[in-house]
Amino acid sequence: MNENLNKIIEKEFLIKKFRLIKSFEGNTHLVFLVEIDMKNFIVRISKKEHKNFDSEMWALKQFEKWKLPCARLVKFSRNKKLGNFNYSILTYVDGIHPESSNVKAFESLSEKGLFFIHKKDIKGFGDINGQGIGKYKSWNEYLLFKFEKGYLNLKKNQVLTIGLLNEIEYLWREFGNLITVKRGKLLLGDLHNLNFFVKQNKFYSFIDLKSILSGDSLWDYALIYYYNEQFVWPRYIELNNENKKKFYFYCLLIGMNKIWFNYRKKRDTKEIKEKLFNYIKNLKELILL
Repeated sequence: MNENLNKIIEKEFLIKKFRLIKSFEGNTHLVFLVEIDMKNFIVRISKKEHKNFDSEMWALKQFEKWKLPCARLVKFSRNKKLGNFNYSILTYVDGIHPESSNVKAFESLSEKGLFFIHKKDIKGFGDINGQGIGKYKSWNEYLLFKFEKGYLNLKKNQVLTIGLLNEIEYLWREFGNLITVKRGKLLLGDLHNLNFFVKQNKFYSFIDLKSILSGDSLWDYALIYYYNEQFVWPRYIELNNENKKKFYFYCLLIGMNKIWFNYRKKRDTKEIKEKLFNYIKNLKELILL
């Protein structure tokens, strides 16, 4: 039993007895499913100071206000008296993760979830703070940050060939540097199959809001495509050459940063590099049209 879990339950519920149903360890949190007074709750304890904690708590409150499908926030704290960690207590959502190859689940996510989220306007762009405001003055400023972070890390550590890096730099100059968005939309920012629940192959609930952003709604769809290349283009975004170029450029930025992440974790990068080649090929063909 985790010592911090006992402290949190006692502090927030004023009881010492509860039933631990199951637990697991994620990249940033220890997660516990507990039963208290015949009700189930999720307790998430950060492994260290969680940099997106304030924005995630803002998002959880807003999702409840907007009546969007997600676990409801019960308690949260940055209380240093219990230790140098953050924690949150959420209502339990009963659902299952879809398989990453489940196209119907991702289509349902688009129609039943993202369609409504992308209607929400956000001030500023990029990473959102605890007041629901983006950190950057423009979407292009955020894209430049993502590009430079990925490009410089890959170049410095010789993860990609000079030829490939030159092609990526060319695509930034010719197209990426020109991308603008007038108004930021709320984005989920990370859309692999473990970040939402389905029931009978239909979207049911979001379960992870720690990566929220403000920007172009196509960014979320580029993330879906990165994880599932059978993804179907959303009906409410016009399928034209300009949007397709933006889409593949976002895929390129996402792929660059995923390669760097895997490289640091000493994981295989071959599959992501193959994706990167395809993104570059598609983008170059679209630019020449």
